[in-house]
Amino acid sequence: MKTCIQIGLNTTTEYLYVTGHQEVPDENSITALPDNITDFGNEWMYYGVDSDVFSIQSLHYKFPLTEYPNVRFVLAAIERQKELPFMNSWFGDYGVFVPMITLNELITGLNVQDVDVLVLDVEGAEFHILNSYDWEIHPKFIAVEVHVYPYLEENVKIIKDIVIPQGYKLSHEEDTNIRDGISHTTELQFTYAP
Repeated sequence: MKTCIQIGLNTTTEYLYVTGHQEVPDENSITALPDNITDFGNEWMYYGVDSDVFSIQSLHYKFPLTEYPNVRFVLAAIERQKELPFMNSWFGDYGVFVPMITLNELITGLNVQDVDVLVLDVEGAEFHILNSYDWEIHPKFIAVEVHVYPYLEENVKIIKDIVIPQGYKLSHEEDTNIRDGISHTTELQFTYAP
């Protein structure tokens, strides 16, 4: 069974945040990656991860295990410093403390031996997540939405400098989220090619 881990969701998530993934070479079998979570079927195991309690709760109702046995949602903040509590503020003054774990701990906790697809849309935390990862498991395909305008070009270079030396080639780069002629995000896609 193939494994997809998507970190960064919202309450309306039904689609993978991956543009142009059909361009990825067939040898990694990623061209068969479904666009819609409902199409994952028996070939794929999908794990959606987010730190927003409301998103996770909504998605559990939207995709019940009885109907979607290969779709799981995980409430966690993925970051490099697990000792810092992450407080989700969607609940006004009360807040909800969310476990903060590293990408290594997430993969270990899911008992995943191989990762076929890793998707990161984490609003600027992509550097910390990837820089602290030990790379013992090499996802076959990685899609990263790189943030933070106005430092986007610098951040894109930093992410490439982290991922490419781990045996990856850049397979797709696209400016996204363009407003007033300015790209606020760039999607990078990497294919493992040791």
